[in-house]
Amino acid sequence: LLLLLLLLGAVVYSAVYYAQNRRLPIPAITATEEEEVQPPVYIFSITGPQGGDAPTRPVGVAGSSEDLVYATDTDAGVVRVYNTDGDYQFTISDNLQAPAHLAIGPDGNLYASDRRIRAIQVFTPDGTFIKSITVPAEEAQWGPFAMAWDEDGNLFTTDVGITAKHRIVAFTPDGTELRRFGSTARAEQMSDFPAQFYFPNGIAFSDDGRLFIGDSNNRRIQVFRPDGQFDYFIRTSGIPRGLAIDDEDRLYAVDALAHTVDVYTLDGDRIVSF
Repeated sequence: LLLLLLLLGAVVYSAVYYAQNRRLPIPAITATEEEEVQPPVYIFSITGPQGGDAPTRPVGVAGSSEDLVYATDTDAGVVRVYNTDGDYQFTISDNLQAPAHLAIGPDGNLYASDRRIRAIQVFTPDGTFIKSITVPAEEAQWGPFAMAWDEDGNLFTTDVGITAKHRIVAFTPDGTELRRFGSTARAEQMSDFPAQFYFPNGIAFSDDGRLFIGDSNNRRIQVFRPDGQFDYFIRTSGIPRGLAIDDEDRLYAVDALAHTVDVYTLDGDRIVSF
């Protein structure tokens, strides 16, 4: 009888609670500080200036240690430069036609991949042109995209210039080609065709030397060991384009299908999206 009275009381309490709060009195489970990961908070957008220097189609972006923000304006064929408050500074237009991705190299210079010129163009922070990085003339149809550097200062770039040769090309610090790997393969399942790509895009190195490549149209991220051998796949929810790894070893992947950014551990566990 006592048990029945307790159950009846719990039912009455739940009914009254639900009528007042429109939810059942289920105890909340609060994540610990280590488990809780909050997505970044939006601050502002960079849209200016008005007139001829207004951005039309920004694609790639890079920030420097000198508090400058570089953004490609692919349709205009230039790179717009701002400070970290979003104030327009100047435009880089020499030796560019259709810049796509940007990166700041270990030397502090600005690297811009330009698929129309079919080269990676290198500039000083103030926009002075230094040199072009490219492949031998017989491979002139290559198309460099995203860029990242290993711990030895070697430059790795995704290449989608030739339909049958979606691959990764690496260069020494002086711009000499070091090696290349990969070819084109359209995967039906995530585990199909390791070390082969279908429009590889974003690329990033972790502090322990692992190489992460956004195999965008195969909807996955491929991970390689420091010795260059394929290691594992990370399943993504859409089409991973840009990649970045922060100081907390969190992997950020821009999803061009859902228009979101997904955040993963380096082992591939999804943490949060925004």
